[in-house]
Amino acid sequence: MSVREVERFRNNLSWKYRLTQLVTEPKAIFESRYLLLYFSDRGIEQTAIYAPRNQELDRLRGVPLVVTIALEARDAIAPRLRSTLSVVGSGVVYVLTEVVGRGIGLIGRGILKGFG
Repeated sequence: MSVREVERFRNNLSWKYRLTQLVTEPKAIFESRYLLLYFSDRGIEQTAIYAPRNQELDRLRGVPLVVTIALEARDAIAPRLRSTLSVVGSGVVYVLTEVVGRGIGLIGRGILKGFG
């Protein structure tokens, strides 16, 4: 391998480690999961085991804490936001079908009167 390829591999490994430490592991702690690696016929695979991790959650600081707070906020806000958007979307569909539909109908009637 060339020096450039070795450096690229090292940088990719470093970014993967940072992502794991800052995002993946706090998410696993928040969801009370332990991520375990094991050997299988296809190589190394990952599985999750569920167990309480409250003490680890209490010790989080910095970016990992922000990640868990964002996950909790998403869990709290998402259902209400989805229902609100559904109601707004239904209202927009109703307005468009009634207003635009009637407008197109009037234009069609005008055209037919012009011919007839």
